[in-house]
Amino acid sequence: MMQRHKFQFIGEALAFDFVNTEIVVRRKPVDLLNTADDLLEWWNAALDHYDMRVPVPPGQDIRAAFMRAKTLRSALRRLFTAVVEKKPPLEADLEILNDVLSVGHSRLVVTPKNRFGVDHVSEKNDAMLLTIVHSAAWLLTECERERLHKCKNDPCVLMFLDTTKNGNRVWCSTDCMNRARSSKHYHQSKQDRE
Repeated sequence: MMQRHKFQFIGEALAFDFVNTEIVVRRKPVDLLNTADDLLEWWNAALDHYDMRVPVPPGQDIRAAFMRAKTLRSALRRLFTAVVEKKPPLEADLEILNDVLSVGHSRLVVTPKNRFGVDHVSEKNDAMLLTIVHSAAWLLTECERERLHKCKNDPCVLMFLDTTKNGNRVWCSTDCMNRARSSKHYHQSKQDRE
């Protein structure tokens, strides 16, 4: 039986799913990462979802990592939003990613499901952040920019990589699509009655 958790993995890339830990519920922003324990819970769920083997080292100051993770998440959201909106990124956001990249390296490993994968090792014990930044770098350098999206439902802030054959995915999920269509129908019928 699959374990259920509060995090959604619909971004098709680790970096998007990390950014997607900020959501909107009833048109109000909700941060799913309020504590260092939340970050660890998300990371363990992400490791399972993406079949990765990058545990948090014992003795790591998870509170300090939590603060760096929140800074990184904000930079990633601004950076991805700039790409989606076809605007130039802020140099300061690139600098945040480059700082994380500058203290790590990669190595080939076998995953828990007996597949090959890449482990990201950080001299600062920031393997979690390094892995997220490598995912972001892959999205920005290897993927077609037209396939990087923010959900078409206006209140929704979730981002995703469109992996459909035709490249025509515009909603983060079918639930979000249904909410948007239902809202549109409600407002149209309300206008018709007036």
